[in-house]
Amino acid sequence: RRAPTPRVLAGLPREPALLAPIITGLFDELHVGAALHTAATARIFEEWHPLHPGPNPMLLEYEYGVQSHRWRYNEQTSARAHREGQPVLGEHAGFSDFFVPLGTLNGARTTLVVGPFATTRATSGDVLARWRWMTGSHGHLGDLHFSRYLTITLAVLTLEGDQVESFRRLLQCYARLLEPKSNLVTLADEVQMLRKRLTLARSTERMWEAARDMVDERTARGWVSNDRTQELARLGVRKAPQNVVVGLLLGRPSEIDPVGDIFRRDGFQRACVDFARKRGGLLCGKIGDHGVAVLLENPPRGRPMLRDVADRAAEIASRFGLKLHAGLCAEHVSAVPSVRYGLALAAAEQALSRGLPWVKAQPAPNLGSSPLGLLRRELGQAIRENPALLSPRFQRYVEATSVHYGYRLDPIRAQLEAGFDSIADALTASGALDPRSFTGLRESVDQEAANAETVSGLLEVYQRVVADIEHALLRPTHARHDRSFRRALSYIRDHIGEPLTRAQVARVAGFAEHYFSKRFRQTEGVTFQKYVQQLRLERAKQLLEATTLSVERVAQLSGFTSRVEFHRYFKRSLATTPRAYRTQLRGV
Repeated sequence: RRAPTPRVLAGLPREPALLAPIITGLFDELHVGAALHTAATARIFEEWHPLHPGPNPMLLEYEYGVQSHRWRYNEQTSARAHREGQPVLGEHAGFSDFFVPLGTLNGARTTLVVGPFATTRATSGDVLARWRWMTGSHGHLGDLHFSRYLTITLAVLTLEGDQVESFRRLLQCYARLLEPKSNLVTLADEVQMLRKRLTLARSTERMWEAARDMVDERTARGWVSNDRTQELARLGVRKAPQNVVVGLLLGRPSEIDPVGDIFRRDGFQRACVDFARKRGGLLCGKIGDHGVAVLLENPPRGRPMLRDVADRAAEIASRFGLKLHAGLCAEHVSAVPSVRYGLALAAAEQALSRGLPWVKAQPAPNLGSSPLGLLRRELGQAIRENPALLSPRFQRYVEATSVHYGYRLDPIRAQLEAGFDSIADALTASGALDPRSFTGLRESVDQEAANAETVSGLLEVYQRVVADIEHALLRPTHARHDRSFRRALSYIRDHIGEPLTRAQVARVAGFAEHYFSKRFRQTEGVTFQKYVQQLRLERAKQLLEATTLSVERVAQLSGFTSRVEFHRYFKRSLATTPRAYRTQLRGV
């Protein structure tokens, strides 16, 4: 008897012109950057042709003057890929990229560059070490540039185990499309198999996004359609869940590592997704970096109910040194998913403020549509009542504002400024933040917000700042010292071309010189003098790379007292002279 033909998924197109967009479409699914690079020759200029954007720290590298390291890395790794004739996995500044040789175009090497991505999940220590390499300073959440770098790090694709090899093989398939005699049938089958493996790398983010859509009044209706059945099945549910558990996190009262706290919260949110997948019938979304929203199907008898899920989420939180307070809202409370979510979030706020493990939401028709003015007043009340409520309340304000204005950038920007003003007034009235510190914070917020080009980027700026204010209110002494220390580092950077003494900078920060010296070494890992010399060296390297100023003038602008001192320190640090360093860079 003839054996039955095994069933396979529907095949992909067998034409290169159709198969290539499917492969590049995976870059969008994985949210990873990709570009075609054409090397410079005697007749043509170097060119980059973006295929897809992704989280990338490169702009920050430009801001801090270390971009030449990436140029050399790109050039050397691309050349190696063409020598070996196969994809090469490179690593720079803690991130990885694939360089895939695609032959030559008009005599110039053409390379597909995909990245950055990570091969292991970063830790707070990794991020702080990379930031120190890039900027020469310690990372603080109050520094919006560092916060942006931290956000990029958490958003970068992570490929673990054999996913890296699968990604390499997929990129090889892309290169083989350009070969005139490639077997397109075999190629399409391999692409389909590899896509299935690789899309798992973003399964957590896809669940977060789906859960977010299901409680958003603009998109919730789309999930009750029969067209979404297969998508829901891939998420582990039969239909769009209607019951909601919102959990808000409370960190350790004596927390002295706010960056580590961010990573613990991210780890908790990812662990909740794993729990939802294993249990089935659940979806888990994230609420900023301070909570989760778990959506439940109506469970059959004997299956977990809302309280059981809340208890399990609290157990997961405790593994990460966090405490969870939950709000529960069942389907019968309201017919609208977005209102149920709002009620559960309000109930979780109550549980947090009263120190209860959970609170059951009560029907309150007007609560889900609270006027923005009322929500703004509640932001100021959180400063006076319980600072731990500030982030959850700001999250409610953000969501109400986004929905009310249809996710339009300019009106949302105005409302966020008004909400921040409410927080500022309460801070000023309570004396919780000194005027000098708040002025600096406000200037940073205004600058970052003005540069935001998307709603999500704008929200990210304000959410991170509000979280930093909450941290400062809950741990005032530690936060005040942090602000003073950041002021000292900023002063050093702004006056690096001038004579600087430890006593002078200690006075700027408001510290006694002995305490400042001890704190400096603990925080930055080097002495004050060594830190200043390193910063001056980086300034000199930037000027040598980007200008045609004489070596003597570069030494003066970098703060070195003499040409002899500059040459001695430069050669001791880099094993070359300033002039030879510039010549080498021009050659590259």
